[in-house]
Amino acid sequence: MGPALAFDAEALAARFKTLGVKVSNEEATPQTVVKMTYVSLPWEIRVHDEDIALMAGLPKLQSLDLGGRRELTPAIIPFLAEMPALQRLSLNSLHIGDEGAAQLGQMTGLRDLSLSSARGLSPTGIAALAKSRSIRRLKLFDVTVGDEGLAALATMPQLEDLQLTRARGVTPAGLRELAKLTKLRKLDIAETWADDSVLEAFANHASLDSLRLNKIDTITDAGLAAIGTLPRLKELTLDETLIDGSGLPDLAKAVSLENLSMQKTLISDETVKGLGTFPVLTKLSVADTRAGDGVAAQIGALKTLETLFINDTELSDEGFKAIATLPEIQFLQLSDTQVSDAGLSAIVMPKLMTLDISGTGASLATLEQLVNHERLRSVSMRKLDLKKADVDPVLAKRDPDKKKLSVYN
Repeated sequence: MGPALAFDAEALAARFKTLGVKVSNEEATPQTVVKMTYVSLPWEIRVHDEDIALMAGLPKLQSLDLGGRRELTPAIIPFLAEMPALQRLSLNSLHIGDEGAAQLGQMTGLRDLSLSSARGLSPTGIAALAKSRSIRRLKLFDVTVGDEGLAALATMPQLEDLQLTRARGVTPAGLRELAKLTKLRKLDIAETWADDSVLEAFANHASLDSLRLNKIDTITDAGLAAIGTLPRLKELTLDETLIDGSGLPDLAKAVSLENLSMQKTLISDETVKGLGTFPVLTKLSVADTRAGDGVAAQIGALKTLETLFINDTELSDEGFKAIATLPEIQFLQLSDTQVSDAGLSAIVMPKLMTLDISGTGASLATLEQLVNHERLRSVSMRKLDLKKADVDPVLAKRDPDKKKLSVYN
């Protein structure tokens, strides 16, 4: 099957009618299909290569999501190349093959490409894809990339966003090559064999603003010093790594960092240092760790913090006092800690909107205290053995002029 010779709006509209595909919630017509800028077909509709062939030549289509449709074959790719306005394309889990990857690399208008879990790809295909000089955002989750592929990706000067989570066949040597991408802003190398040498390769990278390092057990707190040199870094995810927080003083030199997540790490009161020195941190997670009152004392110095996840930790009433007056907090997750009514009575958080105290030592007394909080909209009190008949009389005391407060129990 070769590419369609000419776009037939009537044939496409008729096929959409047969499939039950709507255009802007209305029955497809030749006039409406030619105006389509985005297509994401309903999951219950099964399509075939011939259906994609009918779409070849769609004049205004900018975004197409075919992810997960394993019935499609690499034969569709030439038809995709005939969509003159196409910029965003998802082919997740499809069989692409190295030849298909090469064809995608020749689509000069493509800006955003997702090939997560795509089948039939080898480092050779990744290298062919990397000849593209238009793709700026590329997702290669769970794909065989290899160091050969990484070396080729490192030659894409326009690349700004690269996801390589669980990329297969890559080593620290290959990952270090990516530091050559001077325009790279977002990098996800979670679940790879990255190590401290990879972080050191990115030291002083001028553009990187988001870095995801989840589930890597080969990076250490020593590597945080290199991350601390990144002048534009705003978001860092270290979940399920072996860091213990001893390297945070060096990390805090990343003065633009706003979002830091360290869930399920080895941090504890004994190991964490310098957590209170981040100048503009607005979101922090230390959930599911051994963080306790000592860590909370450092968090209490983060006056810019808006969102805090400190659930499933060793936090007690005494430690909570240190964070109870943080002025900017809007979302606070305290579930499954040792905090009780005694500690929660210290809350002075004027901007608090969402509070989760499920599985703590809290009772209706805390709800009584907070029921007329000006901005509070949601309180989760699950696993506290509270019933609707207990909660409703307390909620009835809320000032009717205030917005509704929802309690989940």
